Amino acid sequence: MSSSIFIGVIIGTLIGGYIGDKMGRRLVMISAQFFILIFGFLSATANNVLQFAVWRLLTTIGIGLGMSVCSSFIVEIFQKDKRGKIVILTCIAFSAGALVFSWMASVILTDLKNGNWRLLVIYSNIFSIFALLLTVIYQKESPRFLLFDR
Repeated sequence: MSSSIFIGVIIGTLIGGYIGDKMGRRLVMISAQFFILIFGFLSATANNVLQFAVWRLLTTIGIGLGMSVCSSFIVEIFQKDKRGKIVILTCIAFSAGALVFSWMASVILTDLKNGNWRLLVIYSNIFSIFALLLTVIYQKESPRFLLFDR
């Protein structure tokens, strides 16, 4: 099950980088948020381990899509002297998200075999609703893509 996370991120990163270069970073960011939102919530509907693994794999493909163009945006938008700090802040944000999820798991799940895992999955995906809305409303296309790749 854990390996599907890494496989999904690798697939998403490879696909996202290619599509981002050909069709634009904004499209990939919005697609990533849709993947995370839809397949994240579908994970809560899984009736068996295989179905859950497939939904999580597709969710993590969305995460990989987003990761691939997030780095490009940072490089293309921020000044050279600020890029490192922004990359660090991005890594901190990913780590903070993992900490929040771990805390939520400790509250919702009584142990590894008991507790409402579906509720945990649903709660963990609520943030993706906001991320999708913010991406659609505020995310502009990469200036570099607009300048060189059109």
